[in-house]
Amino acid sequence: MTATCIGKHTDDPPLTTHGMLCRRCHGRLARALADIVALRPLLDELLIPGSNGAGGARGKPGSRPACDLDVADLRDARGTVHAEVSGWARIVIEERQLAARPLDVDQAARLLAIHIDWISEQPWADDALSELHDAAYAIRRACRDLPDPPIGTCPDIDPRGETDRCGGPLRWIDGSTAVTCCRCGSNWDTDSLVYVGRVSPLALWGTVPDVARMLDMPERTLRHWVATGALRRNSLGQVKHGDVWHVLAEKRQGA
Repeated sequence: MTATCIGKHTDDPPLTTHGMLCRRCHGRLARALADIVALRPLLDELLIPGSNGAGGARGKPGSRPACDLDVADLRDARGTVHAEVSGWARIVIEERQLAARPLDVDQAARLLAIHIDWISEQPWADDALSELHDAAYAIRRACRDLPDPPIGTCPDIDPRGETDRCGGPLRWIDGSTAVTCCRCGSNWDTDSLVYVGRVSPLALWGTVPDVARMLDMPERTLRHWVATGALRRNSLGQVKHGDVWHVLAEKRQGA
């Protein structure tokens, strides 16, 4: 008998593939543990004065703590991350009747990774996934290892047939001016971004003429919106495509 994943999903949960988790949730759990194992040791370097990490900035004496307090908290054995990761490791040790031993965060994450398939079969696998994902995110944020926010959502046809449009996050492809959808894999070059920008807002800044051209609207109208305060410009005098897109959509709906 097939069952649905107990992980948190914004839409209908998919079928399970790994115990009580779907393929995506199992992958998220594996990635979270891998990130903790790989990045947690780097927190020590961030506390070295003069390093390139969070604790490396210099300033007037007394103007900032000697180290990044967030990083120090992540390394603290009394902190939330230690409690979450080591706490789940203790549960695995007790329920699987393993040899009890003190574990730091790195060791606990490695133990959890070894027993990931067993964890995925437990009714509390969704809670473990949620807390371990949060712990990994906190460590990645401290290590400045988070991806840039998406510039928009993919307007392509949903390959899974769940909705009319894919809606996956669009991100820049490293070393190029093209973007890719992290959900369906569609790629969009600079010219095709014009089409994307006609149907969905983008987190892109551009000159008034460029954004007006991209949205196929009169440049004079866009300049009027800026002059009347309906839109803001950055220090370079540019406007954000997504802001203009939303104002334009509201105007058209009210017409």
